[in-house]
Amino acid sequence: MHIHVVSFRRWKEVCLVALLAVLALTYGALADNSAVEAVAPGERELPVYSVETDKKVVALTMDTAQGDETFGRIFDILDEYKVKATFFVTLGWAKDHAEIVREAVKRGHEVGNHSATHPHMSGMPREKVVKELMDTADFLEKATGQRTMLFRPPFGDYDSRLVRTCRECGFQVVQWDVDSIDWQDPTVEVIVQRINSKVQNGSILLFHTNASQITESLPAVIESLKEKGYGFVKVSDLVLFKDYTIDHTGRQFPVEKDEGINASEPE
Repeated sequence: MHIHVVSFRRWKEVCLVALLAVLALTYGALADNSAVEAVAPGERELPVYSVETDKKVVALTMDTAQGDETFGRIFDILDEYKVKATFFVTLGWAKDHAEIVREAVKRGHEVGNHSATHPHMSGMPREKVVKELMDTADFLEKATGQRTMLFRPPFGDYDSRLVRTCRECGFQVVQWDVDSIDWQDPTVEVIVQRINSKVQNGSILLFHTNASQITESLPAVIESLKEKGYGFVKVSDLVLFKDYTIDHTGRQFPVEKDEGINASEPE
């Protein structure tokens, strides 16, 4: 009887090991599937963190929710290096600085939606999300004559419902894959080194217009990336709004369109 008990325990151990092995293989297969549908029902919704491209380009983005002291110098730096950027602004800030918003567009940059009141938006009811989006987009269109369909959640805070709501309203949700961490007040050298270590084709870089070292770090980063052969594009010239997939890292991949098949018989 004692032998049967030991055998049964051994059998359970073998079954448990086998089950864990199957689960591990299943998880690995799912993790390796790097092209899940972006908007498949029931799937986790992810923003765009970077874009797959064979072009050696990056998008320079700057979040703006307060302050205006650095903009004159920022505009001049971007003009000097012939770089176009994307500024994500809040409605409250834009109303108080409409002239800066218009100047950004006049100089060839673009202005994206960063919400109306800069709240944490994960878990926010749909109607409040829509109001945050539309109030800001409507004002920016009135101020600049251009309708932005780019949105960046405040604090980078999102959930699947927020992303889905934004896309249903026509907005592409844009995060970043390279954070300058300028908001932590590091040295310019640290910022440059960090960006150089993480940048890749199709990267989206995050800066803040009110960072203490922004006017020093900006030219240093631009020069360093240009030396490496990178060019700069606006976010709207990088991200896709349709015919794409997004992998588990938030990297966006274009989907090749089917050119169609001629079903007629050859002559």
